[in-house]
Amino acid sequence: MKKRILLIKSTIAVLFFCTCFSALGQNSSQKDTLSNYTFEELSEKFYTAKPDSLKAVLYAKYHINKARKEKDTLQIGSGYYFLSDITRDSTYYVNYWNQIIRATRSTNNTLYPTISYFKIGDFFFHKGEKEIALNNYLRALNSVIKTPNDSLKAFILTRIGMSKYRNKEYSDAIELYKKSLIYFNKEKYTRNETNEHISLLLNLSSTHKYLKQYDSAFFYNKKAYLTAIKFDRNDIIGYLTNSSGGIL
Repeated sequence: MKKRILLIKSTIAVLFFCTCFSALGQNSSQKDTLSNYTFEELSEKFYTAKPDSLKAVLYAKYHINKARKEKDTLQIGSGYYFLSDITRDSTYYVNYWNQIIRATRSTNNTLYPTISYFKIGDFFFHKGEKEIALNNYLRALNSVIKTPNDSLKAFILTRIGMSKYRNKEYSDAIELYKKSLIYFNKEKYTRNETNEHISLLLNLSSTHKYLKQYDSAFFYNKKAYLTAIKFDRNDIIGYLTNSSGGIL
């Protein structure tokens, strides 16, 4: 009887060891596979995996580790955003950017800590916490004034304009949007900044539409449409066409 019990225990132990070894092998294999992906591809995999929170957390943590190895501050922040999103715990993301603020506050860096305030502002803006978002945007604006980063200043002015729009301060919103637009009118901005430009034009169009200033609304919607064509943004041309129809 004792021998049988020992045999059963031994069998269970072997099975347990094999299972663990197999799981470790799969996890290691998966990590090896993930190393072939870009940050954009990891982002897509994260959002595809969101229904399976354990898998999504794995992608978020791998994103963070990959970014740390490559010393990419912005991508580390993106990874923490994913982690906060899937765990519903904002401290991962907000604490990370607050650490960057503390580390760079006394420097003359043209990007930090300005972008840290900007990122925190965006985070709370999308959560609907308007006051916290606006306070961080204003800190970002105060910070960017000390540096020659015109593109980031334009993005911040757009966000403050969006906050004004949410507070139904439409004239102030339009004024801020137009200040932001100066950057895109005079600079050769990158393809990656196309989203910011089109978003700005759509915000101008929407605000004028709300005020029943339909000629202006149509003007800025058309500019957004032409910008989308210029940069082959077929993914949003349909939306802009629909928006134009709504104005008409």
